[in-house]
Amino acid sequence: MFLNRNKIIITLSIIGVIFFGGFLAQASMLDADSVGDISVQQFKLAEKSGFSTDANNTIGNVMGYVIKAFIMLLGILFVFLLVLEGYKWMMARGEEEKVREARDGIMRAVIGIIIVISAYAITYFVFTNLPK
Repeated sequence: MFLNRNKIIITLSIIGVIFFGGFLAQASMLDADSVGDISVQQFKLAEKSGFSTDANNTIGNVMGYVIKAFIMLLGILFVFLLVLEGYKWMMARGEEEKVREARDGIMRAVIGIIIVISAYAITYFVFTNLPK
C-alpha cells in the first residue's frame, strides 16, 4: 500500500509540474506590449458583455484571490493535521509504534507547509522582480 501511495504522489507531482510549467512557460514568452494588448481586449470584451471594468476585476487579480484562498485552505489543513497528530501522540499512551506514526505525521505536515510556503515565496519573488 505504501508503494502505491508513493506512485500516486509522484505521478500527481509530475502532472502538476508539467501542467503548471506549461502555463509558466507560456506566460514567460509574453512581452509587455502583448500583455497590455490582452488587457485592453479584456476590458473591451467586459464592457460589451456588461461586466464591471473595474481594475480590480482582472483575470490576474481573480487568480491571485483563488491562489490566496487555496493557500489559506492549506494552512487550515496544516493546523488540523497538527492537532490530529498531536492528539494521536497523546492517546498513544507510550506505545512506541503509535508515537512514531504520530511523529511521522507531524513531520509530513511540517514538510508540506514548508513546501507550500516556499513555492509561494519563490513564485511571488519571481513575478514581482521579473518585470524589472
